[in-house]
Amino acid sequence: MFAGLIFDLGDTLVEHQSEHGPAFDWGDLRPRMVADLVTYLQITIGWQFDAKRFSQVFLHELAEYDRQRNTHFREYTTLWVLQRALSACEMPNIPAEHQDSALRAFFAYSETLWQLMPGAVEVLQELRAKRFKLGLVSNAMDRGNVDRILARFNLADYFSPIIVSADVGVRKPNPQIFEPILTQWRLRPSQIAMVGDTLGADVLGGKHAGLFTIWLNTRANRPDNLEHQQHLSPDVTIRQLADIPPLLAGFASCAC
Repeated sequence: MFAGLIFDLGDTLVEHQSEHGPAFDWGDLRPRMVADLVTYLQITIGWQFDAKRFSQVFLHELAEYDRQRNTHFREYTTLWVLQRALSACEMPNIPAEHQDSALRAFFAYSETLWQLMPGAVEVLQELRAKRFKLGLVSNAMDRGNVDRILARFNLADYFSPIIVSADVGVRKPNPQIFEPILTQWRLRPSQIAMVGDTLGADVLGGKHAGLFTIWLNTRANRPDNLEHQQHLSPDVTIRQLADIPPLLAGFASCAC
């Protein structure tokens, strides 16, 4: 029945663990991330500036664009938001030769907190061995951040293509984000399953694109999932990634 599967990344294939626990708020983590960026700007580039004011402005800009991108489902890159903060503080843009390194410094701490979801590699290996097409669609503000996470866990080679919202300018649940995969795979939407942990992004986005939706409910009690549970139903709900291969086998053997 299915020829391809699209996976979400965060809290689907990898999960974030911090001192705040698995269900932390990004707002708790960002002050540390901004502090690391400030250190890079001061030490590596040699800038002298009001670090407290810049940090406050950048954190405000990040929070504001979180709100906007989760309302209009347009993506704003971290670099774009950072440049707005610099402009508001009457600071110059980061030189092009330092931009990638500055963003790497910003994300470095958060990247140490990711770990593989149980069964992720084993399931991907099994699906690849059975010749399923595998793709990845991630809502993320920075492509380099996603690439480094995938490289850390040797996941990138499982997926073609890898779609990051920072590259295409739209976020799930906007169905446009799935179009590159549909074009590359030349499959009907009904032949593709979307696997993810968020009802409002992964499941709703998959439904808008006509995909079969598989909800991994390990974060079912998160506010962004609770608000959708009364009116949005996935096609199938699973408790762990290891449920996927037998689920697909059941559909393949169904004669109805």
